[in-house]
Parts: sequence; structure tokens; C-alpha cells
Amino acid sequence: MRVNSEVHCEHGSIDLVHFFVKDICEQLAPITALALHLTLPNRKSSFSSYAITNSLNRAFETIHGWITLSTEERKWDSLKRHVQNIEEIHFVGYNFESFPSQIVGKIFKNVESLHILENEKLEDVHSLVNQFPKLSWLILCNCRNFTDLGSIANVSKSRLSLQRLYIIRCGVSFQSLNEKNNIDINNSTRDDQYWTKTFTALPNLQELVINECPNLISLPMSLHCLSESLRKLTLGRNVNLKSFEVIGSLTSLESFNLYSNSSICALPSTMHLLPENCRLFIYENPKLIRPPANFIISIQGINRYRKFWILIRGITHLVILFRKAKQRANDRLFRPTGSGYIECKSRFNKNKNKYDELRNY
Repeated sequence: MRVNSEVHCEHGSIDLVHFFVKDICEQLAPITALALHLTLPNRKSSFSSYAITNSLNRAFETIHGWITLSTEERKWDSLKRHVQNIEEIHFVGYNFESFPSQIVGKIFKNVESLHILENEKLEDVHSLVNQFPKLSWLILCNCRNFTDLGSIANVSKSRLSLQRLYIIRCGVSFQSLNEKNNIDINNSTRDDQYWTKTFTALPNLQELVINECPNLISLPMSLHCLSESLRKLTLGRNVNLKSFEVIGSLTSLESFNLYSNSSICALPSTMHLLPENCRLFIYENPKLIRPPANFIISIQGINRYRKFWILIRGITHLVILFRKAKQRANDRLFRPTGSGYIECKSRFNKNKNKYDELRNY
């Protein structure tokens, strides 16, 4: 059973305590998913963001106090039972920069799915991932200020079981540290170490979805750290995405979705390295011209296209080499210092000498 609450507040505060008591405790069926919606007159107000975060913390602390009390009241026993059953939480419209304090994880110990939607100030996911050791599905949608996954690297591996990560309409770019800090460094060692540490912290990730992220230009090569775990990859409606050469190193990939990316002109040369049983869903990429549409329906088709062009390039190269060899042979034969020229000259002189002897005789 799912519970939804549409909460309207004038100044950014919310009475979660009343919500839990009135709506949860009176439910008869087990509750497995909880969706909290917040509607504010002014979403961009800094006061609203501050008030929301404080209100969430106070409400969750109050609920935690109820749960831990040794009381025989039926209402609190019902609350504790329902809270323990909750496996999915949605936060819609809450503008907190980082997730509320550890008290949330102490209340909802069995949360496996967490959805954060329409949060314009979220920057850090370390605190929320660290609170839910059973978290397997994280969705970040309409979080424009969320630009960096690096904070995940600070989560203890023993507490990280994330299997599905959806990033939709966020500011993620995977840009290099040099670009981020405006530092001109010739090598990219620091960048490789940074992203390698980030993706190494996701050893169980099986599905990655990155949709409608306008700052995304390319995928980092360090994504190969997920080669043994990643099964599904989706890249959709990323208007500036141009490069994802790392795709060839994802040897466990079973499904690859690439759609409505308006800046992609050609698939990476490493695509043929994907497993042959990997399913491809590549469509509505207006500038994609290579390979042609009839070859991108499967890895086998991409391999046929690749072998065809290897043959064409081989024949072209052979023709060029043959012409160069012919030119070199002609030069060696007929130029003044060439063997053919010398042989012809010696024959001419020999015949000329015989003619002169006969004429003098």
C-alpha cells in the first residue's frame, strides 16, 4: 500500500507529526511506500529551504521518540509497525542542500528505494546514501544544482548496496577537476583518480540512467570500473552528449539505450567490443549517420558494418600501395641513375660500337 500526502504550507513549515499520526496509524493494510509532497508559494526562498530542513529534522526526531518509547498504546505500536514496513520514500519539492540528519535512517531502517524530485538546492548525496544501508534504488529528478557524484566515494563500502541509479534533469556533467577549478594541467591523472574512486565505490551498480542532463558532454573513461556489475545503461535526451568511448569496456552490459541525443554524429569505435547478446535500443538521434540505421539494431550488425569498412579501407590502402610501388618501379627503371636506364644505355652503346666497326670495315 502507498501513502501520499500533499502538504501546503504558507511559510515553508510542515506538520509531519500530524501526518504520521492521522494518516499512517489509521491504515489497516501494510504500508510499503511513502510519498511526501510539498507545495510552497515561493520555492526559491532561502527561508523556505531553512524552515523545511528544520521542520523535517524536528518531525523525524519526534517520530523516533515515539517509536523508541516503551508504551502499550495501540497507536504507537501501529506506527512502529508501519514505519518498519516502509521500503520506499519519495520527497517531492523539498529544497534541502543535503539530506536531513541521521535520524531519518534510524526511523526508516528498511528503505530500499529513495526518490528525490524537484529539489533545486541538493548538492550532496553522501548523507542520504550513508543513512540507508539497504538502499538499492536512488532517483534524482529535477535537481539542477546536483552536479557531482564524487561524494558517494566517501560512503563506506559496507554500507553501500546501490544497484539502480537514475539521474534525470540534473546538472551532472562529469567534467574534469581542471575545468571545475579552472586549473590548466597537462595530464589528467587527478581526474582519473577522482572518477575511479567514485565508481569503485559503486561495486553493485547494475543500472545507470542519465536522461535530460544538458551539461553532460561525455562519459568518463573511469566508468570501466563498473565493467563487471553494470547490466543496463540508458542515455536519453542529453542535448550536448558527444562522446562515450568507454562503452566498449562495459563487458557485462546486457542492454544499452541511446535515444534523442541531438549532438551524436557517430557511435564509438569501441561499440563492437560489447557482448553479442547485448540488446541495443538506438533511435531518434537526428545527427547519427554512422553506422546507418539498418546496422545498429544489434552488436552483430555493428560488427558487419565494421568488417565491411575494414575491407573497404584495406582495398583502398592496397590500391594506393600498388600505385606507389608502380611509380617506384618506373623511377628505378627509367630515371638517369636507375638500373633500367643504365641497362638501356649500355645496350645502346654496345650496338653503336658494333655499327661503327661495321661502317669502318
